[in-house]
Amino acid sequence: MRIELERVADDGAATASERFWAHDALAYWESRDGGVPMLERLRTMANLIEAGGLDRREKIALKFKELIYYGSTADRAGVDRVFAEGLKLTIDDVSIEQMLRFNYAVAQFRLRAFCDVIKTTSALISEYYRGIGLREPWGRVSTSAQGVCRSIAAAKESNGAKWPELPARRG
Repeated sequence: MRIELERVADDGAATASERFWAHDALAYWESRDGGVPMLERLRTMANLIEAGGLDRREKIALKFKELIYYGSTADRAGVDRVFAEGLKLTIDDVSIEQMLRFNYAVAQFRLRAFCDVIKTTSALISEYYRGIGLREPWGRVSTSAQGVCRSIAAAKESNGAKWPELPARRG
C-alpha cells in the first residue's frame, strides 16, 4: 500500500487532492510511534493546497502533521504558531477543534512540556465526558496533576530541576 501511495503522491497526472491525501497518509505513517513527518513532504502538501485551491479540510490535516513535526523538532514557537493558525480553521466545528487540541497535546508531549499536556488533555477529557453525558471523575485527578505541575515549576525555578528521562521504548 505504501508503494501505491508514494506512486500517487508523485504522479503529476493525479489531481492536487489525490496527491495531497497520498502525502497525508504517508506523513501520518512517518509520524506514528514517535516518528517525524518529513519536512519536505509537509512543504509539498502546503504547495498542493495553494496550487490546487484545496480547502479547509486539507489545511487542517496539514496543521495536524505540522504540529507533530514542530513538537518533534523541539520548536515551541512553531507548535504555538501552527496551533493558532489551526484554531482559525476550526470555524465553530467542535470535533475538528478537539482533534486539533489532541494533536497540540501530542506536540506538547514531544516538546516534553508535560504540564502543558496535562492542561490541554484535562480540558479535552472533561469535554468528552460531558459530550457523552457522563459525570466525569477526571476533575479531581486533573486538579491534583495540575498541582504537581505547579510544584515542579516552582522547583525548576528555584534549583534548575529537570524532568526525569523517560525509559527507552521496548520493541
